[in-house]
Amino acid sequence: MGKFLKILRYIANLIAIMGASTSTPPPPPPTPNFSINSPDFIPEEPISDNGKPCFIIENLRQYQEKRTEYEECFPNGTLVDRSPSFLGSGRIPASYPNGIGSLKQVYFPNFENSPSVSIFRTRNGFVMKVGTQMFNLSNFHLFLEGKISTGDFLDVIFVEYPTHYNRIWEILNSSRQYRAVYYTGLFDAPLRRLKTVKNEITGDIIRWSVGQFTPKLVYDGREHDISNVFFRKNMETVAKISFPSPLNFFKTDPILHIGGHEYPLPDYIRVLSRKITEEQFIEGLHRNYFDSDVERIWKALTDREVLYRSIY
Repeated sequence: MGKFLKILRYIANLIAIMGASTSTPPPPPPTPNFSINSPDFIPEEPISDNGKPCFIIENLRQYQEKRTEYEECFPNGTLVDRSPSFLGSGRIPASYPNGIGSLKQVYFPNFENSPSVSIFRTRNGFVMKVGTQMFNLSNFHLFLEGKISTGDFLDVIFVEYPTHYNRIWEILNSSRQYRAVYYTGLFDAPLRRLKTVKNEITGDIIRWSVGQFTPKLVYDGREHDISNVFFRKNMETVAKISFPSPLNFFKTDPILHIGGHEYPLPDYIRVLSRKITEEQFIEGLHRNYFDSDVERIWKALTDREVLYRSIY
């Protein structure tokens, strides 16, 4: 793979050089002396970006070592966007400063002498938009979390966008100011149990709570599975989640009922049980729904002004 990418880089540079001058012979191909999977993979030669001046990436470890500078934080969002966000520069964190909430969008409002730049989620993962151009950022969240090396991350970008490779990395690695917006965390408000009673006629256990609810409840020494949860606000039910029966093998996804619509929630029980991360759950929602639907679902699931009436 390393030799293959070297050849691709050589061809890209050869074309750029031949286009600029037909009298200058092309340089010989560099000798392979690096591992493409190395965290400090360094391309020996700059790569042309549509005829613009190239730069050489000298140290790919620098991104993970770069500090995040928080200039202004909005833990409860702003009047325009209620999602947690901050204005800053440096390394883009995968989660909000207090460690909760997954990255949603990044805006570079003051990108000098360049088109507007933003990074946002799609059903295929994160995408960078530069003016009217779109670039997929494969494994972007894993890269931000430090779970893959910078070399591995840039390896894929170079294969997909060899003529824009430098530009994409310069944007990500710049010290320009940006606004990072995050999803409200499912568990950022701790569970507070207000009241638990048993319906002696049906045998149901009913709990009122705020913050978050649990998929299982231990009552009178027995464990009970949740069947329904009603989201109550001003004495009215604004949303409901119906959970499948453990005995029903054909219906396994809880269903969110809101505004006359039904949204199956794959892996919702698993994320409530902490068997998967919020990031994995959010990725699943984006694979199954349009962005507007994901916004609607997430707003309902993280509404901190509701009273939960859970039935087990």
